[in-house]
Amino acid sequence: MEEFITAYGFNFLQFQSLIIQSKAIIAGSAPLSLYLKQNSVEPDFEPTNLDIFVDEINARELVSFILSNNYTVVRHNNTHEEMKMIDTCITFKLDKVVKVIVLQNVGFVLDYILCNFDLSICASWWDATENTFKTLCPSDTLLKEMYLIDTTLIYKQLDKTLSMDHRVRMVKYEERGFDLFSAPLPSEEMSIADDRYLDTQSSLFGTMTFDIAAFEEVSTILFLKQSVQNILIYIGNQFNGYNRSYLCEYIQGRRSWLNHVGYVYKTPSNHLITEHMLNLMKYSDFTIFAYADPCIFGDKELYSMHFYTVKQWSLCTPGIYVSAEEELSDELPDHSPRLERMDGYESIDELEIII
Repeated sequence: MEEFITAYGFNFLQFQSLIIQSKAIIAGSAPLSLYLKQNSVEPDFEPTNLDIFVDEINARELVSFILSNNYTVVRHNNTHEEMKMIDTCITFKLDKVVKVIVLQNVGFVLDYILCNFDLSICASWWDATENTFKTLCPSDTLLKEMYLIDTTLIYKQLDKTLSMDHRVRMVKYEERGFDLFSAPLPSEEMSIADDRYLDTQSSLFGTMTFDIAAFEEVSTILFLKQSVQNILIYIGNQFNGYNRSYLCEYIQGRRSWLNHVGYVYKTPSNHLITEHMLNLMKYSDFTIFAYADPCIFGDKELYSMHFYTVKQWSLCTPGIYVSAEEELSDELPDHSPRLERMDGYESIDELEIII
């Protein structure tokens, strides 16, 4: 990155420090090109400008720095294609072009980019703190595959109502060697629930999730945007992020029998849930799950669960609440029925009968 920034006439260390201090994000085609080079993939294009996104409360010092390096303002307007929450877009020129996109009090600029960019490959950015390049979908980007990441745009593409600006951008990147793929559409229920439309009004904006697989904290928005399989479990005022398929497969391997309830399952956090709850986790369109209201059965606690879409979480209104107490049934036997052999186990000895 140092060579790239120096070519724009900036002192690299000063520039890096300013980007970190102003919480700005360099995103788009320049980081995309450099991300590919960082991973030994030839980008087959050279970026024509540097796009810097910054919140309006941090913009003044950044603009002053660019002007102090002999750049002049050649364009200043209040729109930027079809992106929302843009306060102003300032274009500077010397030998090269720098664009500063000033955002309307979004606070968390990276989350804004992940929510509002159109193409997956363009959601690439420079992490100034680590001095490395990152992208929303690493495996797809390295294969030079791209897709629309906004559900609204996917539907517009299908019914051929995409704007000319979006069509021109898609063609531009196709000419640069990228293949456009159709991202899987959400189910109708998900679409209506606005589950994956993580706009800047969502209460998830700016929050962090502990990615269990990566064993690190990441942006909640980034985690959910990376895969439709990614879900959140809220425990102790923190989000834990899981792949839905892997999580449910793991939980299924921790099955036991609870009299008058039926099969129950231990989650990775050792919360005991019912088969009904597990099936909702596996097959429903809900994205966020929270344990609640434990019910005592002998020396065991069986938990109730709230199930949310992203929108429902922001509204503090669960889509479904499953009460542990209501899972109790006098019709179930006092002893476990015959336990069948489970895939991945040598015997049924690991299956515990509770009470």
